[in-house]
Amino acid sequence: NKKTLAKPPMNLDSLAESVNLLRKLVDEKPQVEARFEPLIDKYKTLQKFEVKVSEEESALIEALPGNWAAFQQILADTDIELEKAKDNFRDKLAKMVDLFVKEVEVKREEFIGVAPYDSNKPPDKAIEIINQERAK
Repeated sequence: NKKTLAKPPMNLDSLAESVNLLRKLVDEKPQVEARFEPLIDKYKTLQKFEVKVSEEESALIEALPGNWAAFQQILADTDIELEKAKDNFRDKLAKMVDLFVKEVEVKREEFIGVAPYDSNKPPDKAIEIINQERAK
């Protein structure tokens, strides 16, 4: 999940995927965190009864609070980055729409200049003009 969230979204599909993953992870935080205390208690009980636990497991248990805090920070940072990405995509889309509107406006003006609006042009010429405009 960390690798997926670390990748900047390149298109709207990857942005939506990242946003949905982040939302899922944030929603699951309370359930995940609720599993820590019983786990820590089990290891304390093992220690109390002097049951040998591997150094690797002990290190993982000791690192759990720090790793959890780091993961929560990653989620917070990712939320900020995804908001920036949304704004960036929104700005790009607005620019694309503005450009499209300008292009349509230019094409409209060009067509108005040559369009067969009166009966002075024979139908064949009018159809030819319309077909030329469609081909552009």
